[in-house]
Amino acid sequence: MFKNKFSYWLILIICSIVSMFFFSYSYNISVNTIDKLSENKIESKYEYLKSNIDYFQKDRKAYLSILTNNQVVKDYLNVSNETNKNKLEKIFIEQISMLDFVMQLRIISLEGKELLRVDKNKNEIKVIPLEKLQNKSNRDYFRKFILLKQDEIGISSLDLNEENGIIEKPFNSTLRISMPVFDKGVKKALIVINYSMNNWLEQFVKSSSLNIYLLDSDGFFIVHPDNKFKWSKYLEPQINSKDIFDIEKEYTKNITLWDDKQYTLIYDFKDTNDKKIFVDQSKWIGFITIIGILILILPFIIIIYEYIKELKNNEKKVNRILDNAFDSVLMIDSKGIIQTINAVTSKTFGYTKEELIGKNVNILIPEPHHSKHDDYLKSHNPNLMAKVLGSQRELFGLSKSNKLIPINLAITKFLIDSKMYFIGTIRNVSEEKETKKLFENVFTKSPLGIALVLDDGSFWRLNDNFCSIVGYSQDELMKLTFQDITHADDLNKDLEFVNKLITKELDSYSLEKRYIHKDGTIVWINLSVRPIFLDDKKEKLEFFIAMIENITERKLILEKLDITTKRLMQAEEISLLGHWDWDILKDSLYWSDTMLVLFGKKNENFHANYESFIECVYEEDRSLVNIKVQDSFDNNTPFDMEYRIVVKDKIKIIHAKGTTTYLDGKPIRMFGTCQDITEIKELYEKQQNQEYFLMQQSKLASMGEMVASIAHQWRQPLNSIGLSVQDILPAYKNNEVNEEYIIEIRDEMMEQLNYMSNTIDEFRNFFKKSNTLTSFNILDSIEEIISLYWAQLNESSIFLSIEVSYNNDIYKIDDLPEELKEKFILASQPSELKQIIINCIANAKDAIESLNTIDKIEENIDIIISKNDNYNFMQIAIIDFAGGIDDSNIERIFEPYFTTKEMGTGLGLYICEMIARKSLNGKIKYEKISKEVASKLYKGSKFIIEFPIQK
Repeated sequence: MFKNKFSYWLILIICSIVSMFFFSYSYNISVNTIDKLSENKIESKYEYLKSNIDYFQKDRKAYLSILTNNQVVKDYLNVSNETNKNKLEKIFIEQISMLDFVMQLRIISLEGKELLRVDKNKNEIKVIPLEKLQNKSNRDYFRKFILLKQDEIGISSLDLNEENGIIEKPFNSTLRISMPVFDKGVKKALIVINYSMNNWLEQFVKSSSLNIYLLDSDGFFIVHPDNKFKWSKYLEPQINSKDIFDIEKEYTKNITLWDDKQYTLIYDFKDTNDKKIFVDQSKWIGFITIIGILILILPFIIIIYEYIKELKNNEKKVNRILDNAFDSVLMIDSKGIIQTINAVTSKTFGYTKEELIGKNVNILIPEPHHSKHDDYLKSHNPNLMAKVLGSQRELFGLSKSNKLIPINLAITKFLIDSKMYFIGTIRNVSEEKETKKLFENVFTKSPLGIALVLDDGSFWRLNDNFCSIVGYSQDELMKLTFQDITHADDLNKDLEFVNKLITKELDSYSLEKRYIHKDGTIVWINLSVRPIFLDDKKEKLEFFIAMIENITERKLILEKLDITTKRLMQAEEISLLGHWDWDILKDSLYWSDTMLVLFGKKNENFHANYESFIECVYEEDRSLVNIKVQDSFDNNTPFDMEYRIVVKDKIKIIHAKGTTTYLDGKPIRMFGTCQDITEIKELYEKQQNQEYFLMQQSKLASMGEMVASIAHQWRQPLNSIGLSVQDILPAYKNNEVNEEYIIEIRDEMMEQLNYMSNTIDEFRNFFKKSNTLTSFNILDSIEEIISLYWAQLNESSIFLSIEVSYNNDIYKIDDLPEELKEKFILASQPSELKQIIINCIANAKDAIESLNTIDKIEENIDIIISKNDNYNFMQIAIIDFAGGIDDSNIERIFEPYFTTKEMGTGLGLYICEMIARKSLNGKIKYEKISKEVASKLYKGSKFIIEFPIQK
């Protein structure tokens, strides 16, 4: 008896322990499951928010990239006239009307001044007048945006909107996004877009089951379910999250918004009783289970009862999960009757749950499918079912207010107790449609050529501008790849960039390249390419967006003009001259780079006008400058004076010259040059280094000869260009302007510009000073002199003959074999040697021009370059037969200040002798020569420059 009783209690205890164990185990699993579901729900919401933040930034960057590369924007920044301004205003108004959340679109100069601004308040769009535009240079976001590089996007901190330093009320959460505008590699301005983020923030932190709080780094609320706590940092008194929450006990997530700052998200459930109810019920289940085991009567009944109850709880959980899904979900039976829906379905279609459950699903379907839907279900057509089930279709749904809603629908079929049911997953794609519409507008109406290119180089989509640039139709291009139309010399570089996009070494790239037009001609384009990936991790490439701009004409003409301008500026630097251009009516002053250097200014911080110029002048000289300028205006005389300026506490002396342009007797523009003559003045005043001064003076004189010669050379091409320009208007009036005419005019002008550019290129290095020995070919130097000097000689009908003597063999310079030209390479100072040769040629020219009558012998100047391998020196002889120098003067011609010319200075040959002796380690000598031709005796001069050969 005892033994049986003991066994009974032993079995009972064992069963109780096992029951307790399984109860505890199942209890912990259930609690952990609920916790995990809660965490998954929060994590899902968190990841959704992160993906939308990333999408927001990518979408705005793509849009800004298109806007900053718009040619109308660049035209306005380069020439801010009324026409360009009106064009840009129109584009800004069109864009801001189509963009959600945007409240302000503007262009800000690099100095922080608003150049153009368009505001949108609800549906009212207005262009802000000039007098109300503000300077934003002191704002933090401007200081950040000004540092942006080309195609780099800048995003400000999330903050409240301020106007004139006052925070706008009610609070308006504002995000500023910017990208710089570059033209030819030069930053011009910033495009800044202000987004009103109130609706965006509410949309992405809104949840039917969660309370979501967004905190800044100091713990103040930015977003709060109760609107009165939003932006609590700016409330009086301030409200901090620490006053409400114990942060360490809350479920928090750190998140980085667009400004790389850390923010904090706090999540809690609106209904916190679910878990408590489950815990209490689990304890009750355990208690009943134990009692059941103890009494061994009702265990199975209790288990079944609790199982049913658990099923109901699970059903509630499923419903709760469905209610927190992002898409609408509804279930119908085989007759189309709605069995259940989630909360998103109610929100999307405007019905309550009670209004839909038990109703036919066609209440949500517009015509023509509304009246046919029941027939679809009854027919059970296998072919129709195969098309519908398991696939996504784009349709329209019908809301309670009879509004059509664009949706994406997917249907699945399943059986419950042999009964057929259908589940429909519906996504509201209204916003996606709007985004696609915006993309299509940009794609089709863009002034640029745009193509969507697959990873194998084939074209997926193209706009009409792209086809127009390359000359192919869309159908033709769809059968080609970009490799097929790319110039062979540019293909490898392009493919290299494409590979770097695929490997994510680059986010985008731009380059100038050549396409082959359908007609075989070369088209220069400016190409910008950006990859589009299917996933956030950028693992799956979808396509490339390629934008092209036809720059063929601009490249051919502007490159030449740019090169010519650069070479002219280099020539200025060599000649120590800076030029300026003063628009008197607008009081705007242009200074060349050399001018800025002379005056110690930088272009970005110098406001160039007459007042700014006068402030640079030494105070005691300002009145004299004003008087001289006014005198030049009143008497229509050239402006020519010396004045002092102060640069970094040092006084410089400037020699300025200028000429004035008049309109109706009033001065409208003055153009001129400035030269820093401080050093020359100091040399005069201190009487130091007299020889150097004389050399500089002679060099400038030689430069004057060269500049005068260039002026002669440019006269003809300038006349030619002028005639071409003047011919355009008559040709237009006579309907002669066509493509052939434009090409002919362009080719003629480009030929003349090339000639002028080459002349500047030759002059640029002509007198470049070097204190070290330079390796050069003396024959090239002689040809450079002649190419710059021939115009003056030609004007005076003087002919120049050049011969080369090598080892006593005589050649015309044009007939000299190529292998012998290398024999005339030496190491010396070419600038000084050129100066001596120019002086000798100028003396010969003056002597010939002084003759009363000139015949063929006297009108020639001969240059002979001699070299003999048996000697270690080289000679250059300059010969004329213009009468020679009187015997009584020969001994004195190399003395300073001795001259036989009426207007001579007597310094030319003295300086030549000094340069030959000191700079070249050589000498210059004179020989009087004569020859008899046709019984007539001709006398002349022969100047011989002799200098050692150094390798």
